[in-house]
Amino acid sequence: STLDANDLRVRGPNGYEVLAEFISVDTTVNGTPRTAAYAIAPPSGSTWLPIHNGTYQVYMEPEQVADVEGAFVAEGELGGFEVSVPATVYSAGMDANPGWNLEPQWQYGAPTPISGGPPTAFSGTAVVGYNLAGNYAKNLSTRYATTPEIDTVGSTVLTLRFMRWLRLQRNDSASIEGSINGNDWITVWSTSGGISDSTWVPVQYPLPPSLAGSSALRLRWGIGSNPDPKTDAGWYIDDVEILDDGAIDSSPPTASLSIANLSREGSPSHACSVTYADDTAVR
Repeated sequence: STLDANDLRVRGPNGYEVLAEFISVDTTVNGTPRTAAYAIAPPSGSTWLPIHNGTYQVYMEPEQVADVEGAFVAEGELGGFEVSVPATVYSAGMDANPGWNLEPQWQYGAPTPISGGPPTAFSGTAVVGYNLAGNYAKNLSTRYATTPEIDTVGSTVLTLRFMRWLRLQRNDSASIEGSINGNDWITVWSTSGGISDSTWVPVQYPLPPSLAGSSALRLRWGIGSNPDPKTDAGWYIDDVEILDDGAIDSSPPTASLSIANLSREGSPSHACSVTYADDTAVR
């Protein structure tokens, strides 16, 4: 095969220029078409970071990939990609107490395995949650877990991202709110419908523009219930991040089916393929 680590050259900001690492090809014998995978290393360090943001171009190198007659793929630009990694302006991984203001029954610590609640934190050993040893009570006026003041000066677009385990009976309430003065609170997300998480769920919400750029942003998670005696496990929160600018992937993956018509009897199975695509990655 003529496919190797000399096929593609990548150029980007600040003089970045590397050959892409050849990873694999779908079929190693001669034939067509062939799909090759390559990896592009960041300009510095081992991971892509906000300092690497910018536009990158991918070029085919001359006389690299050939057919069986010896003709080469034409050199030149194949396309490009944007790097727009959001910066983290606040992070609470819960490995240490994040110092939130916790109203009664909101707690920081290890979850206690109960019906419907998580057996462990998503990462590490601790979370912030409402009543880590049991369900929330009936007829509960809304109680909050509130972050300290967070400096977001210079930011124009903010996104909240965290891991959630939430169990809520219908007509009880859960909410997330934000404030830049501690008095006026803006709803980021709320529900009074039933929620029955049975695993840790990654969630993210764009923050209202009026919350960006403040030196005193606070976020709070709330829970309340009605007089119905049936309650549930409530909030469990882990790995909280507030991200500044950058491109946040809010679109779900797509699926494209490729399948031929079947017109002959006797086949024990019928092959098809599905290509999954996403703005960031499919897991």
